[in-house]
Amino acid sequence: MDILPNLLEIESLKLKNSILPMHVRHYMPGYIWLKILSKCIEAFKKNQDKKQVVEILSFLLKQNCHMLSYKGKWYEELTLIEMHHHKNIEISASIIIQALTENLTQVDKVNLIDRANKIVKKKVIKSITKTTINKILDDYIPHMPKYKPTSIIINATAMPRNTAGNKSIWCIESSIENQTYGSVETVAFHHYQKQGFPNGLHCEGALPNILFCTLFWEELYDIHIPGAFVTPYQDAPEDLYTDQFYKNRKEKIDMKLKIISDLSSELLSSKMKEKFIIFKQYRSVMLTNLDNNLQLEEIVHCLGVQGVVGICKRLIENFKLWRAGFPDLIVWNYDTKKVRIFI
Repeated sequence: MDILPNLLEIESLKLKNSILPMHVRHYMPGYIWLKILSKCIEAFKKNQDKKQVVEILSFLLKQNCHMLSYKGKWYEELTLIEMHHHKNIEISASIIIQALTENLTQVDKVNLIDRANKIVKKKVIKSITKTTINKILDDYIPHMPKYKPTSIIINATAMPRNTAGNKSIWCIESSIENQTYGSVETVAFHHYQKQGFPNGLHCEGALPNILFCTLFWEELYDIHIPGAFVTPYQDAPEDLYTDQFYKNRKEKIDMKLKIISDLSSELLSSKMKEKFIIFKQYRSVMLTNLDNNLQLEEIVHCLGVQGVVGICKRLIENFKLWRAGFPDLIVWNYDTKKVRIFI
């Protein structure tokens, strides 16, 4: 840890007023070393003595040379260590207060605000700290997402497991004539079939990726961005994982979004099916969980133009942040154009 600070200081000076693209900076020695340190956090957390992992996290947070988008994750790790292992609520609170002054992602802010809400309810917290956190919450909460996911309870009987780690199996239907078992997704799909949704797809969260890659294939692979492809074996341009992806292609992306907004859902779904049939043959960043071309056409038709565009815009703005976390199961009724996405 003695050499790395000097290396980062040198690189920071080199990068000052530099036009070197973010995705090219990922190949700099300082970035590589910080990435290794960040990857090692999970291993260091397993030690009973948390001194070393706290030292590493503090170092990562102090530097402002590389990996700034990871700061929210590092702040949360440090907060949890101080709260649960060192039992120091005051330090945990001060870490959150400091974290919320940083330029973090919306997801990081939501996670930290959720943590702050729990800390402020602790009886041992000092009144001045409580006042400071409440003020921060008052400032941030109006800007946080106001929607809440709908919760629907479906009753089913879990089957005994023979081995640990296997997916749970549930009894879907049990009668003298018929006995049916399946995963939790199958239970949900069976329930919604009775609610008027005859079609379903368990896609492991791949739907946004497939929609985005199908619709913006040309912007991903046909536009030359210096340093975006350093080898012909890449699945995606390097800048896809930075906040520069949209900026580097703004004119082309905005033009396509304008054209798409004028299409009907029928025409958009038909065009996307045609493109998907062609593009799925190639090795790319596009996931391959969907084999049925007709399913994609029907899903796009039911989501509508605004639904598809809304999902794609998230990935355009920050692919790295929004590529994961989408529900696994989607059900739809092509005739009524109704769709449900959950689990």
